[in-house]
Amino acid sequence: MPVKTVAPHLVETLVERHQQFLGFLEKRVGDRAAAEDLLQAAYLKSMEREGQLRDQESAVAWFYRLLRNAVVDHYRRKGAEADFRTLFSRAYRGSRAFGPS
Repeated sequence: MPVKTVAPHLVETLVERHQQFLGFLEKRVGDRAAAEDLLQAAYLKSMEREGQLRDQESAVAWFYRLLRNAVVDHYRRKGAEADFRTLFSRAYRGSRAFGPS
């Protein structure tokens, strides 16, 4: 796989605002570790999608859009996991295969 060169100004712009971005995420997900994971994933995604950044668009505004989408995806996954746990616990309580309820 060829190594992609990322514009140094983009990396510098995003890294300079690391704490700002982390605060944005932490405020929305309520968990520092989850916020750090989301930020790391967003940094990787920004490097993969650098070509989507339009010349006149602010790199910071573009990255906030990536972060906002990461928060939405986070809650979608979290909701799907909660739905699965609820369904599983209902199935477990109602199943004789697991013993008396």
